[in-house]
Amino acid sequence: MKNIFEEFIGLKVHAMIHYYNQNKLSISFENTNKYLVFHDCPLVFDSGIIGKIVKNLNDYKGEMSFVIVFREMNLDVDEYNFFLIKGDGEKEHFQNEIRIAYKTIEVESID
Repeated sequence: MKNIFEEFIGLKVHAMIHYYNQNKLSISFENTNKYLVFHDCPLVFDSGIIGKIVKNLNDYKGEMSFVIVFREMNLDVDEYNFFLIKGDGEKEHFQNEIRIAYKTIEVESID
């Protein structure tokens, strides 16, 4: 089965909009009408993904920094999924990537 996120590999991240009042994050890419929408998204760690070409997108287990901030927010880390998008030009750990906590994700398109 093909990973639905593979179609975004090699595309440049065009924009990211975090609708804080809706707990929603939208990420768009150049040269496509499709974009990713993360719902119930209370926390994002972005280290410079805008303008980078996507090398990898995948779910991951999260990390201690999410646990610490979730405790401060009175949220249960076990109720969330975690997603990682890595961009090109990475020189240091956590550079040119975005780490996202969310409950559901969708691929949407602009018609």
